[in-house]
Amino acid sequence: MKNIVENWYRNRGYNVYDFQVNIVSERIDNEFDNSNVVVLAAAPSGGKTLMSICYLDTQYLKDNPNHRVLILTHGTTVLRTQYHDELIKNNPDFTFDVAEYAEDFEKSTAQVVVTLPQTINKVKNKPNFQLLICDEAHQFYLAENKGVNGMVKSIIKDCNINKQLLLTGSPSKFIYRGFKSIIPVTVETLLDNDLISNMRVDICTTSYKLKLNDYNTVYDVKTSFKFNEKDTIITLDNLLDEIINKLKDVFKNNLVIYFSKQPLWLRWSAYIVLIISIILFSETNQYQFIYFKF
Repeated sequence: MKNIVENWYRNRGYNVYDFQVNIVSERIDNEFDNSNVVVLAAAPSGGKTLMSICYLDTQYLKDNPNHRVLILTHGTTVLRTQYHDELIKNNPDFTFDVAEYAEDFEKSTAQVVVTLPQTINKVKNKPNFQLLICDEAHQFYLAENKGVNGMVKSIIKDCNINKQLLLTGSPSKFIYRGFKSIIPVTVETLLDNDLISNMRVDICTTSYKLKLNDYNTVYDVKTSFKFNEKDTIITLDNLLDEIINKLKDVFKNNLVIYFSKQPLWLRWSAYIVLIISIILFSETNQYQFIYFKF
């Protein structure tokens, strides 16, 4: 199977990376043996969209040619079309459609259909799909509110979907919610394979009162931030040094809170709240924007 995956990449002019081959040929199916929901958490430039297409082309739809796959994408201008664009570019063996309107969705007989949640939500008699792939899943998969962002659960139910592959570059929401089957592609992996150069990290302080639910919700929260200062850290090692120094300053200036004769549970509670306040939000164009509040 690894040879098939390697040839798939080579035949399309891509470099072959062991971590991608292992994920496509082994890890995804191994995780599906343990759970019907698998999170593929790859940092930007990790190739998660391409890995999912390769998985469909070399394995899933080869083994299950009568199955259908539903691809849900986020509704922003860029994210709306990028998955379909990758399908066109890589010319897989399976058939695929993009459904811009509900009528397109109802008429499609393709093995793979790419669409938005809101496009198909009002279709009364939805066809069955056996596999769901959510691209940029952190944007809408877990949303509980009504409207566009609250449709995924009902779509899964109405389409009788058995398995779900969630693609994300921001896995913390899924970790927090207790998702167990997570396949990570770390920044270190990308650095080791020369897929990215060491990142620039922007450090900002803010008066925004962070809540635990804000973790990794960059598109909703970032606009609420009022930055008091900004500093640029060139490497992740330097970032860690900066955070440690900030923590030391906080402890030094708040001895009454952290080192008083207060009950141990209260002191640990304050410490945990402080640690949680270091928030990692999202990745954009190989730049890591990290916001923390002390």
